[in-house]
Amino acid sequence: MSEQERIRLAAFAISSAFEGGRGYANYQNYDRGIVSYGRFQFTLSSGSLGRVLGIYFDTSTSAVSDQLRAFRDRINVKDEALRHDDTFKALLIEAAEEDEMRDAQDAITIRNYWAPSQDSASVRGIETPLSQALLFDMAIQHGPMHMYIQRAEAHFGVSPKSRLVENGITEVQLISQTAIERRDFLHDFAERNNFPGVKARGDFWVNLTTAGDWQLHGDDDGNVSVFSRAVQVRNPDPLRIRTTTIDPGEAISGVFIARTWVQGRKEPDITAEKSATLDANESIRVTRRYDVSDDEVWFKSDQGWFPLKHPSTPGAAFATVRLDG
Repeated sequence: MSEQERIRLAAFAISSAFEGGRGYANYQNYDRGIVSYGRFQFTLSSGSLGRVLGIYFDTSTSAVSDQLRAFRDRINVKDEALRHDDTFKALLIEAAEEDEMRDAQDAITIRNYWAPSQDSASVRGIETPLSQALLFDMAIQHGPMHMYIQRAEAHFGVSPKSRLVENGITEVQLISQTAIERRDFLHDFAERNNFPGVKARGDFWVNLTTAGDWQLHGDDDGNVSVFSRAVQVRNPDPLRIRTTTIDPGEAISGVFIARTWVQGRKEPDITAEKSATLDANESIRVTRRYDVSDDEVWFKSDQGWFPLKHPSTPGAAFATVRLDG
């Protein structure tokens, strides 16, 4: 297991413990999500549950998937009545025993939460395991566009997404303050909404930064404690984080025309392995578009993924794209 894979597995294990601890079969129906399901509580209301089920329907041929397909129209319209549908609940929990469902959950988690949090780390030069795990946990709980790290940057008076050390602060300073900003929000939220249980998640990360466990090695046994439950982070279980490759984004057909030199990557991630390059005015056929955020857009070709824009170069567009038709 590579060190980067250990970091991802440890981060997933910690956040999963905070999300309910029952893994891929987690299910609850008592909040605004209508139905929240899976290792990272994909919700019907946000559409993330629908995206997981879409992948599952494309890959599973089981009797359970056939029965769940009967709910597809109701899933698509985010039918509130599914909150109290016992058949839907039972089928979701049963589907969690299938590799296809677990793969679907992993694929959406990596695409929608892990990859954006890694991009956020890469832009700033964030490297430590603890920092990467915290960014992922915030993406899971608050969404990838949360503002806590930018609040920490504002606290130090540095520009958003600026490179550490070059901007005059260290990773320890930035991440420690980010953990404090997030903790303070959760404590305030708990007081205003009478949800005292949410405080523990904020406290957990502040305690880790205060203890200085930046390599995320845990205690003498390699564990950290989440709700008094030991979570292994030094040698996390590798069995259930699978590596199914499912291309993100939407299918398109067009031409990507470079305005300047552009580096391609094997995945839509600035830290991914390099592939081909394009010089200014070179063009290539593209078949998928992936919008990570307002500031980051990738296009896929048969020679890799090329960025149209990326937060590492604010305001710049590396190419123009002409769609067929």
